[in-house]
Amino acid sequence: MTLVLATALGPLAMSSFIPAIPFIQDDFAVSTTTAQLTLTLSMLAMAVASLGYGGLADRYGRRPVLLGGVAVAVGGSLICAAAPSVWIVILGRILQSVGASSGLVIARVIVRDVYGDERSVSVLAHVTAAMAIAPLAGPILGGYVIDYFGWRVLFVAVALFAVAVMGLLALRLPETRPASLNAASADHDYAAAPYVALLAHFPYVRYAVYGAMMQGVFVAFIGGAPYVATEVFEMSAAAYGWHFMVAPIGYLIGSLIAGRVGNRFSREPLLTAGAWLAVIVSVTTLWMTVQPWFGPWSFFMPMCVLSCVIGVVFPSAQVGLLITGGEQSGAASGLFSFVQLAAGAVLAQIVGALLDLGPLAVSSVMTAAAVTALVAMTVRPRVLPQHTRS
Repeated sequence: MTLVLATALGPLAMSSFIPAIPFIQDDFAVSTTTAQLTLTLSMLAMAVASLGYGGLADRYGRRPVLLGGVAVAVGGSLICAAAPSVWIVILGRILQSVGASSGLVIARVIVRDVYGDERSVSVLAHVTAAMAIAPLAGPILGGYVIDYFGWRVLFVAVALFAVAVMGLLALRLPETRPASLNAASADHDYAAAPYVALLAHFPYVRYAVYGAMMQGVFVAFIGGAPYVATEVFEMSAAAYGWHFMVAPIGYLIGSLIAGRVGNRFSREPLLTAGAWLAVIVSVTTLWMTVQPWFGPWSFFMPMCVLSCVIGVVFPSAQVGLLITGGEQSGAASGLFSFVQLAAGAVLAQIVGALLDLGPLAVSSVMTAAAVTALVAMTVRPRVLPQHTRS
């Protein structure tokens, strides 16, 4: 539960904050573009911070780095609450996001340290379920706080939650870094060495691409669904919210399924089957978008199925990349978070550039991401004959 709360801090801080953007814009009388920087710059900061956390956790230990990250999130939240200008809010949001993202990177490393390769799939499934619950609860809780108390109080509430998480970590989290990692960390002459080695290791790259693209299917949908709902289906914001809930609910169901039965299936067949299902559902959605009877539920319900599939396979993909990362599991986790966030940003930007095509743009990018995940899973490194390996 401690790791679940640490993981939920990042998504909760992000999702609860989004309803506050229009209020921040009005209070400081700034343009929409300027107000949007509170979101976009913080996402970029999360991607960069993910690289740093992985290496730091391997070098200095999981516990101090995670505690330090949550402390930064507390400070960033309080800066936002007291900000005299939008630029200070942007600075605070960057610090809040950098700190809150520590749980996303380090929690899965701790899970593998404690539970080993066999049980990690089941435990990670429950931990990552927090990534589905937080986007469901965050906007609702954030909206009520903003409506009744104002957007500044929202940041105070996030700071209090982060303080509670930090207290739990201080009381309940021991250091879990393997003793063998001390010597391995000292062997690197420069900070980027683990990442260079991982990028040159095909089995790791294969899992990282697979995980990023499977999540990319979800991100591509998120990037275009609001436009399709409001401009194509002429739905209200509330109606869109109710329809969109099927996606995180599907992800939550998939994560819970993985938590119950994830350890019973071999990793490679499970991930390959998940990729095939993602391709089939994405192509079906693509076909439906050009049908005359295409409507809101034929757009949203396939995403519920896709989200469920992603929730089932994602924990196994994470364990696979941690195993292939070897001793440098912190760096492996951090690099994957960076790849995941960067790939998601690129896919969302592509969807945005193609939105004149409407639902066809969203389903096309979703299909492309699913096909890429399938290719990553089906391509195997070529094994050299025994007599040529020397």
